[in-house]
Amino acid sequence: MRCRRSIPAMALRKEAVNVKRIWVAVCAMVLMITLCVIELSFTNSSIDRLTEKLDQAEQKVHDQDYSTAFRLSEEALEVWNSDHKVLSFYTTHDQLEQIDLSFAVLLLHLQQGNYDDFLAEKYKAAAQLENVKDNEMPSLHNLF
Repeated sequence: MRCRRSIPAMALRKEAVNVKRIWVAVCAMVLMITLCVIELSFTNSSIDRLTEKLDQAEQKVHDQDYSTAFRLSEEALEVWNSDHKVLSFYTTHDQLEQIDLSFAVLLLHLQQGNYDDFLAEKYKAAAQLENVKDNEMPSLHNLF
C-alpha cells in the first residue's frame, strides 16, 4: 500500500519542481528583457545628447562663434567619456575607439582653426554615433 501512495506523491513533487523551474525561467526572461530595454534607452539617450551637442557646435562654427563651438565640443567629449564606460560593456570596442579618435580630432581642428576639417569630422562622428545606435537596435538584420 505504501508504494501506491508514494508514486503519486513523487509525481506531485516532480510537477512542483517543474513549475518552479518554469517560474525561474520566466523571471530570468523578464530580467533579460528589462536589461535590454534599459540598455536601449541608455544608448539612445546618450547618442541623442551627443548628436545634439555636435549639431550645436556645428551651428556655432557656421555662426563663426568658435569659442562656443569649442566649449560645446568639450562638453560633448565629457558626455562621451562618461557614457563610454557604460557603452563599452555591450558595444564593440572598435566602434568606440573610432568615435574616441573622432572626438580628439574634432577638438584639434577647432584649436588649429581648421573649421572645414572640423565639419567633416563632425559628420563622420555623427555617422559613427548613429551606427552604434543602429547596431544596438534589435532587428532581423542585426540578429543574422
